Amino acid sequence: MFDLLPPELQIKILGNVSARDIASVSQINNQFKKISYEEFLWILLTLKDFNVKLTVTEKFSPRNFYQRVLFPYRKTIGVWQRQNLQDYSSLLRVSVRDECLLYEELIPPPRIQDPIQRVEFLRVRCGRDDPAAVIVNLNKLAVSDVVRIVAPAGLDTDLKVIMPNIRDHTTNPVEWRQIMQDFLSLMFGQVPLNDLLLMRFMKTYHSRALYAYRRLQMNWTDSSQPIKPGLYMGTYGAHGVEMISVTSPGSMKGTTGRKVTGDPNVPFNELTFRVIEEECLDVPLEAQRDMQELSEFLENPQYIHYQEGQKLDFVVPADCLEREAVGFNTCKGRWNCECQVAHHGFSDPSFIRGNLVVFDDNMFAVIFLALSSVSLYRRITDEL
Repeated sequence: MFDLLPPELQIKILGNVSARDIASVSQINNQFKKISYEEFLWILLTLKDFNVKLTVTEKFSPRNFYQRVLFPYRKTIGVWQRQNLQDYSSLLRVSVRDECLLYEELIPPPRIQDPIQRVEFLRVRCGRDDPAAVIVNLNKLAVSDVVRIVAPAGLDTDLKVIMPNIRDHTTNPVEWRQIMQDFLSLMFGQVPLNDLLLMRFMKTYHSRALYAYRRLQMNWTDSSQPIKPGLYMGTYGAHGVEMISVTSPGSMKGTTGRKVTGDPNVPFNELTFRVIEEECLDVPLEAQRDMQELSEFLENPQYIHYQEGQKLDFVVPADCLEREAVGFNTCKGRWNCECQVAHHGFSDPSFIRGNLVVFDDNMFAVIFLALSSVSLYRRITDEL
């Protein structure tokens, strides 16, 4: 019966089954084998399985690309968090683009108002006549002409990128300094070199033979809480801009910010803050003028019942260090929280008093009271 259908209908029917099933039915007879070579069939499969529309060209075959690249590396598609960069971590996004599988690093910009920086790491491609996938290394730090991608076997296993013949760039100190400055300016902008920046560069440089990633958990549950869960960028002083994941248990109390990237004081995957009260603070302007008055108010605080759409007065205390200009004079609400601090190497960690100040669905700040500083955060979930 199937043999009697028009070829275009046969292709549409097979476009609804899996690639494994097509490989099996292609062995039945010459007719099925012929259909399994039709490019339009693999265009349909790619659209169904990866939501990507491919086009046949003189040099590009959707069938070859699906079989050599998309199917073997399908489990690498998504957003990944690096596990072997000691305190820091980083993010990797894998997606189908420009007739290749693109691996790109997601790097926080020097200022949180700027978009995430996307730096190409690897391209996995396969031309019409290529017998196997071709991995192109685009990493300027990791100079290696041999790259192995170890795809995860399941949801709980790691993605690994291995560069077995990694090479040093140069022995010329001038060239070394330029390589280091290019790396640091990408992440921190044009700032003077210091020990923290040098440490960041050295740890990154010496871990470039192996990149081990775990899939980033992005199943944030939307809630009616004033703060919207998701991925944010925030300012962390000399450590630069870092990424955190904000989650809520369905109430403001218990809402947490956990580092996705990190630093030698508070590394990735550790808490950076947690809200400790459900009640919304009602802080008059005169109690926000300086840190002393704010601290005195918090010893005997006043509260207000939070209502959607409310606007409360807000000002950064005059003696509070703004790591990036806040720029708001009202807020949706303000809550007592605890902020985690530690010495270098995450030694003697402790929680100090803080205030979480929510401005809108995309912006909030945390005032570290004992440090007399405020960090600003911007939601970036939709940019991934």
